[in-house]
Amino acid sequence: MDQVTIELLSLIDADYNTTADPDPEVKQRWLPIGLTIQYEPSYDAAHTWVSSMGRCKYLTPIYSALQNSGQHDLGV
Repeated sequence: MDQVTIELLSLIDADYNTTADPDPEVKQRWLPIGLTIQYEPSYDAAHTWVSSMGRCKYLTPIYSALQNSGQHDLGV
């Protein structure tokens, strides 16, 4: 994670469109990284996804990423 930057996430997202990927397995992994690094497109995608997803398996990483990156109030 020390080597992950917003620029790197932007390149990956441009190549693979990971922020908009409908696969929950991708979102479970991609969105927490984006939220931790504060990659702006991740916020709207995470909010929309959390609002429509009901499985804790997929939601817990989102809330954990917010908590661990000092964004507790946003998670609440």
